[in-house]
Amino acid sequence: MTVKRTIRQLLALAVCLEQSDTPLLDCQLMLAHVTGKSRSWLLSHDDLVPENCVRFKFEEMVRRRQTGEPVAYILGYKDFWRSRLSVNSATLIPRPETELLVELALEAMPDGACKVVDLGTGSGAIAITLALEQPDWQLFANDCSSASLRMAQKNATGIDNLFLFRGHWTEAIATHSMDMVVCNPPYIRANDPHLDALQAEPPVALVSGDSGLHDVQLVIKGTRRIIKSGGILILEHGFDQRDAVQDLLKDQGCVAIEMFDDLNRLPRAIKATFQ
Repeated sequence: MTVKRTIRQLLALAVCLEQSDTPLLDCQLMLAHVTGKSRSWLLSHDDLVPENCVRFKFEEMVRRRQTGEPVAYILGYKDFWRSRLSVNSATLIPRPETELLVELALEAMPDGACKVVDLGTGSGAIAITLALEQPDWQLFANDCSSASLRMAQKNATGIDNLFLFRGHWTEAIATHSMDMVVCNPPYIRANDPHLDALQAEPPVALVSGDSGLHDVQLVIKGTRRIIKSGGILILEHGFDQRDAVQDLLKDQGCVAIEMFDDLNRLPRAIKATFQ
């Protein structure tokens, strides 16, 4: 005989997710996905008994979450800004902190035509958001991973002012061709203990040498070549890297360097103008 479980009882499986910082939220998101209902609907109808097929799918998701697989990979998507982006294990999961780069880019350039490149686009989160918010901009985005690029292309379907191409940072971009460069590069040290909680995500999108600054340095040097005079670089960095990144920018002759904290009041992004 099949055991019947109410929505309340299914959500109670959150106790099984000991490794999660947000077990109840995880269960709500997964159950909302398989039922096609909102989280608020689930909470207001928690005495209902879902169909067995719904329960089986949900319980399988819980088992996957117990292994440490991120909720975004289980669902197959992550919400970012105003878009729902497809993600898989080939792409870094877009973080709310990275929306700061979008805000800074939109504030940095006046309305009107300009050329902007998102280096190492991953799922395409930054480039797609900017292309949708500023239809007069020409957006370019690259990634060295063909698997990531396929996911970005899927997310960018129907966006006419965005061109995606394969390339490593600035190597395939013409000299002095861009008005603005935006980038969320890998910036975690190879031995950083935080990596233990990120094992499901692609290391190439997270780790950048012993110091965590290898790719940041490549992006800054490459931007010097591809940016127009007066162009802007907006860069995400680690919470403990602000001073080091500022020094790298000064070494390239950058002016008007501005630093920004994320919503957790941690150093997270930097904006600089290239002369």
